[in-house]
Amino acid sequence: ILNLEQLTDSLFIKITKTNPDNYIRNIRLYLPGYEKETFNQEFVDRWKDFEVFRFMTWQFINDSQVKSWNDRPKKDIAFYSENGVPLEIMVDLCNNLNVNPWFCIPHKADDNYIRQMAIQLRDSVNPNLKIYLEYSNEVWNTQFKQYSYAVDKAKELSLGSPDRPWEGGALFYGLRSKQIFQIFEEVFAGSDRLVRILAWQAEADINYWMENLLLKPNQ
Repeated sequence: ILNLEQLTDSLFIKITKTNPDNYIRNIRLYLPGYEKETFNQEFVDRWKDFEVFRFMTWQFINDSQVKSWNDRPKKDIAFYSENGVPLEIMVDLCNNLNVNPWFCIPHKADDNYIRQMAIQLRDSVNPNLKIYLEYSNEVWNTQFKQYSYAVDKAKELSLGSPDRPWEGGALFYGLRSKQIFQIFEEVFAGSDRLVRILAWQAEADINYWMENLLLKPNQ
């Protein structure tokens, strides 16, 4: 038995009785007229004229704990509130609106995660669309866990000066970004469909940081 409780701007569902041998499953809620649609028309009309969608927030990238491909959010989960929106949903939105997707890679993601993600995007994103790629988000920002992760990895790899940990973090960010791009290029057999992003804090001397750290030749 399902009880629906309508509040001012929310709808709550409470299961009050079910058969444990044949329990209630596959519960779905649809707006009238959208039984077969993922996105309602009002949402689509609002965003249809954009050229690129950056999915950093939908992916819950900041402080992400996703490491392996099995950790990724899947379409059959009830809530998109732990690891973000499934990749398939974001791809569907971009394909339907013909908008280029911008994906961020979780800072802890292993190589297999990156390769599987690349394969899925290669096979599902409309071939006329470019795929923007960025390692995490604001890795320079000390309030996020991806910053401390990059600094710790830099120490493990002896990158940068010990008395300037933020520089080591930048070196690791550049190194890991290059590794991610290489995996995607292998899967896509080139970089024609890829837009590879390197982002850092604009207030710093951008030429110094970009040329001497993020784009260091030995990386």
